[in-house]
Amino acid sequence: GDSVFNGTVTAGALNVTGSSNLQMGVTAGCLNITGNSVLNGNMTAGALNVTGTSYLQAGVTAGSMNVTGVSVFNGAVTAGSIDVTGAALLQVGITAGSINVTGASVFNNGFTSGSAFVTGDSILNGNVTAGALNVTGDSILQGNVTAGALVVTGASTLRGGVTAGTL
Repeated sequence: GDSVFNGTVTAGALNVTGSSNLQMGVTAGCLNITGNSVLNGNMTAGALNVTGTSYLQAGVTAGSMNVTGVSVFNGAVTAGSIDVTGAALLQVGITAGSINVTGASVFNNGFTSGSAFVTGDSILNGNVTAGALNVTGDSILQGNVTAGALVVTGASTLRGGVTAGTL
């Protein structure tokens, strides 16, 4: 059913099904959320899995993060790996070993990643730093983009400085 968490939660594993509103911090080895969710407190998880429309309003730190569905990120994200499937609006800086986004996406504060794969129409606003950056679909890259290797497939517009070892 629907869930509201108003206090700090610490668990080895936490599974939430149904509409959820997590108001305080959550620390879990594995956090699984299925259903529409609003996460207002800082999240720390070995693995964070979210399915459904999600609003992540505070910082997220995770070993791995998998989000399926429409998502809005308003807090800083740090993860070993991030996989997003569905339309995504990322309003904050992201730091990750790898980023994979499939679906229309807007990154409004850039990201730093060892490798990033963005598939679908996308807008990357702000500073982007990646060892390898692969963008498939119509895209706009605005601001400073630095990549060891940059591959863009589809109609693209590059505004601002672009630095790539391989283009």
